Amino acid sequence: MIVIGIILSFISLGFLCWLLFALAVQALPVFVGLAAGVAAYQTGSGEFGAFLVGLIAGALTLATGQIAVAAFRSPVIRAAIASCLLCPPPWRVITRLLVSPNSACPLSCGSGRLR
Repeated sequence: MIVIGIILSFISLGFLCWLLFALAVQALPVFVGLAAGVAAYQTGSGEFGAFLVGLIAGALTLATGQIAVAAFRSPVIRAAIASCLLCPPPWRVITRLLVSPNSACPLSCGSGRLR
């Protein structure tokens, strides 16, 4: 039984690593969509309008990233584009500069500190 538990642990660890890297591509489009939706909601567009703005912004970000990766053959340029898509923390700094401090709280929930 212990051997079966160890084997299943390694299989589940491998699955979780695969899942982490497979879903990391969606991190930036989700963040951009959330930021755009919150900004649209705070300007008075309503729930449905904010949802549409967030959905369109996220879809455009994902499409732009995939087109940019497909357009270039150089591994260095592809790695630079992939690092921009996989690392949303610089966008958190830009969001904090552009959005008022009270409305940036939902956007900076992953920053690891409390206000």
